[in-house]
Amino acid sequence: MKEAHDGRSSLRAAHGGCVRSARTRRKGSGAAVNANLAGLVIACALAVFLVFALLFPEKF
Repeated sequence: MKEAHDGRSSLRAAHGGCVRSARTRRKGSGAAVNANLAGLVIACALAVFLVFALLFPEKF
């Protein structure tokens, strides 16, 4: 008897169709997070500066 397929006969379910466990932390992933946080801090500081300069132009 032939099994029913959904058109993908050569593909298998990942890990036997079970839910995957959480990924382990990889080396070097902290560098990208630190760079994103630094960019966020700089962007927020620039936004505050621009709003302040817009509201109080005589101070600049």
